[in-house]
Amino acid sequence: MLDQARQAVRRIGLHCAVDERTAEDGHVRGRVAGYGTSEATGKGVAVDVTVNSLFGLFGSLCLVDVYSEDGTERRLLNDRIQAMLTGVALPDESHRAVRQPQRPRDTGVTDQEVAAYGRLELTDESVQFVVDVMNKSDGPIYAVRVRLIAYPSDAMKLASTGDATVSRMGAGSKHETLLELVPTGEWTMTDKIVAQVSYTDATEELHTLEVSPTPLVEVQDPRVPEPIDTAEFEKNLSRMNNGELSLSIGNLTVADMHERARAMLSSLKFHEVSANIRSAEGLLMGELNGWTRGRYLKKGVAVSVVTYGQEQGIGCSCRIVVYADDDKVILPVIEEVRAALKV
Repeated sequence: MLDQARQAVRRIGLHCAVDERTAEDGHVRGRVAGYGTSEATGKGVAVDVTVNSLFGLFGSLCLVDVYSEDGTERRLLNDRIQAMLTGVALPDESHRAVRQPQRPRDTGVTDQEVAAYGRLELTDESVQFVVDVMNKSDGPIYAVRVRLIAYPSDAMKLASTGDATVSRMGAGSKHETLLELVPTGEWTMTDKIVAQVSYTDATEELHTLEVSPTPLVEVQDPRVPEPIDTAEFEKNLSRMNNGELSLSIGNLTVADMHERARAMLSSLKFHEVSANIRSAEGLLMGELNGWTRGRYLKKGVAVSVVTYGQEQGIGCSCRIVVYADDDKVILPVIEEVRAALKV
């Protein structure tokens, strides 16, 4: 089937930019990709054929992707390729919808003109490695492939193929690829995650570069409520820096504000360490403490909400204090707490 795909790309008159075959664990995967210019419309077209099969079994799974700005041409070209892959006879010239591009010799692209950047986006369920490829050159690049080549397989598994391809990127364009991993064990930012980006330029030269994610900051780390007692909570606070915000609230009682603060802890994924309300000499004071830790960076964050006011009547004052192992998250978390309290 791979030979048929190769012949189909050539018979149509496309320039073959990718021709590869890999075999691993009884699984054979081949890929042929080509591009050219339509004689009918003068616009670029590209074809990407992927073949998957298993040793010892008859038949293959073949995926055909056709790219064209003209919908009718895209359908016709797809039908012709499918016919050639299945052995349906066609007149010699009926399928020649494209011609190979005539490329000037000086349109090569240097590695400095194509850049790739990686970042991590974390959720409670997955680690998303986002790779941005930027073509900063004056010409197009072709068969741009992004694939994951290193990750801690003992602590993660792939949620997708870990491999994505775009047939063409124009000058000055940007393409984003999402490679999703699901943690299956303990994982930290010291573990190596690497993607390889490969592409060809108009001179048919193959280029490759590798990219790793930029360091993760604590504010991006999903929180996991961590049950601790009051003694451990106080001990943790002794090593942390903090920031605070004081508010005057005119439309809530101390009791109302205290209950709203308890709901805030749950919504922001803090464990409730302690909560109490006490009165003295006509004043009412509510105190609430919460604790959480980042899922991946393992850094702790604490919040304390103290509310006080007249025992009878509406209106109170509120003081929010946030403690953190990472100083950079103190102000963002204060703002999160304020927003969650709706004050």
